[in-house]
Amino acid sequence: MATTKHTVAVIGGSGMLGKHIVTGLLENGHYDVTILSRKGSDESKLAAFVTKGAKIAPVDYESQEDLVSALKGQEIVISTVGAAALAEQPKYIEAAKAAGVRRFVPSEFGLDSGAPGVREYFPALGYKYATRDALLASGLEYTFVITGFFLETQFTSLFFWDVPGGKVTVKGDTTQPFTVTSLVDIGRWTAAALRDPASKNATVYLVGENLTYDDAIKTVEAATGKTLEVTRESKADLEAAIAAAPNLWASFLDLLLRAISDGRGLTVEKDKAWNSQHHHHHHHKQLRSLATWAPTASFQAADA
Repeated sequence: MATTKHTVAVIGGSGMLGKHIVTGLLENGHYDVTILSRKGSDESKLAAFVTKGAKIAPVDYESQEDLVSALKGQEIVISTVGAAALAEQPKYIEAAKAAGVRRFVPSEFGLDSGAPGVREYFPALGYKYATRDALLASGLEYTFVITGFFLETQFTSLFFWDVPGGKVTVKGDTTQPFTVTSLVDIGRWTAAALRDPASKNATVYLVGENLTYDDAIKTVEAATGKTLEVTRESKADLEAAIAAAPNLWASFLDLLLRAISDGRGLTVEKDKAWNSQHHHHHHHKQLRSLATWAPTASFQAADA
């Protein structure tokens, strides 16, 4: 018997995270997927998704009316926007509410922005806190998807690793475990988790693995057969770099590394993760860990 598919709209679907979320939704088979696309932008990079059944809704993000009309008929809205657009999310929530959307999934997919003390410790995530507050006040259903760091970008030049060149830099306390999850698994697990009634008005933790930088160096060396030349910067060096940065965004990656060094990079233990509690289903098996990905990885963020 045919089951009704859930209608879901993705904001930021052509981005690094967004394309993996869209792929996960399409492969899951229980969703009708619409990707919002800025009017006038190049839609050719979404062509592969259209072939797989996604619809494209061109939208003028400056027009609330346009946003509302693009979101009409959607049950779920998933925001996967990054950086600058994070500040726009309260607008999307308002539009979703006006359009009759049932659930809004904000662009979390990182450190736990609901963790105790995190607002004081990490004010740079202010846009995420403002979105969380707006969503909780909206009356819409919500799901916060917390993933830790992305496997495919964490061990690249973005975070001062040059594995192809055999040189890596680590900063602060490299014995602290932190959460790393593959973008491929995040896409699949997010699609599966949103079908779980327990995801309603809840935080869903997705954990690929919890590891330390010291573990990661050993794993990458074993997987690639390379001996990495490791530069170690102290906690004091890290603090000095943060203090010297001209603005918040310039120090953002160092702030993330400081969070890891301070023991704030671990979201939950793996056995507490949603994917660990639902791993019996074929959609929920883990596809990538550092050890399985590293032997063939390019270690270039552009390939994420």
